[in-house]
Amino acid sequence: PGKDIWFSFDDLLFESGKSNLKPGYETQLNNTCEILKAYPAVKIKLGGYTDNIGDSLTNVKLSESRAKTVYNQMINKGVAKTSFDEKPYEGYGPEYPVADNATAEGKAQNRRISLSVRAK
Repeated sequence: PGKDIWFSFDDLLFESGKSNLKPGYETQLNNTCEILKAYPAVKIKLGGYTDNIGDSLTNVKLSESRAKTVYNQMINKGVAKTSFDEKPYEGYGPEYPVADNATAEGKAQNRRISLSVRAK
């Protein structure tokens, strides 16, 4: 565990400017939820991100909305609220890109959710 260690989901991606998950996220999200339910002492935090298109303040709000979408999905799948850090999710906007924002593929990869294990 550590506040500086983040794992990006491969399949939890979003359309540009939206907080709805793109199809294909179910398997990875379901597997993560099952792991968290099996290890109730683990505490996580979700981070939401955007590409670099648009206003930074708007992108921070959008990225937080994306993280909240995933948080709500996890709660609906039976993950306990106690499995999350005191602040369960946060939006970071275009900070910390994992791919080049100069390409459409890179922008798509940057519209993502990451997970940080805070306690185990």
